Amino acid sequence: MLSKASVQKLRGYSRKKLRVAEGRCLVEGWRSLEAALDAGIAIEWLLETGGRTIEADRVGLLERLRERAVRVEVASSAQMRQITHSVTPPELAGLVSWSPRGPVELGTGITTGAVSCGVSGPLVVVVADGVGDPGNLGTLIRTADWFGAAGFFAGPGSVELTNPKVVQATMGSLFQLPVGTGDSTVDFIEALRVDGFSVASLELGGATDVRSINWPDKLVLVVGNEARGVSPEVRARADFRAMIPRFGHAESLNAAASVAVVLGQIRLGGRSG
Repeated sequence: MLSKASVQKLRGYSRKKLRVAEGRCLVEGWRSLEAALDAGIAIEWLLETGGRTIEADRVGLLERLRERAVRVEVASSAQMRQITHSVTPPELAGLVSWSPRGPVELGTGITTGAVSCGVSGPLVVVVADGVGDPGNLGTLIRTADWFGAAGFFAGPGSVELTNPKVVQATMGSLFQLPVGTGDSTVDFIEALRVDGFSVASLELGGATDVRSINWPDKLVLVVGNEARGVSPEVRARADFRAMIPRFGHAESLNAAASVAVVLGQIRLGGRSG
């Protein structure tokens, strides 16, 4: 069973300062740990909740995780509740070595083809401009992964990418999709523009209906804060502005839902060329 000192140490990774300084984060649940394992990410500390029967189809995964982990320990449900952020304590949690890519590394990987979405159609990079809600940002990463984006960039004002709620909301996509962050969204999109990318700013109104856009082969899709939208300095760099038409009475869509609509339009029925 975990010692009190170990519990305190693991609880420390709730703090951004420690996560960033050490390049580590906590991962909760089977799916996210499997994604980290498959991505070749180092699992430094695997925590199992004792006294539970493991489902048959997960036994092999558990053995793989145990083999890869540097350290394996049993934690009580009460200890898991202290360490993790799920409403119900997970059966598994792990401390992994992972940090987001820098803007140059991410951009270079995308433009040189070192990272690839593996799908036909436009090459899309999703950029979060000031998305501060961790659940929304995590779901945004998961959405970008679902629709085969080539990469994801979180600019200034967006919540830190190893925030436990972000990690949890990505459901493993944080480790499957090339993800980066940096101090300047403008610099990142301008670097991609040099390689032929066009920049689209997702707007609430006063823009071109997404159904009538002829999507370019290389696209940077920028989504902003739900309340404030894309920042003026980033919007000024956009080649075009896109909007999702409203059919009901809701005031707005959150960032993840908006990007899902646009990427769905691109992948399933949008015009391109």
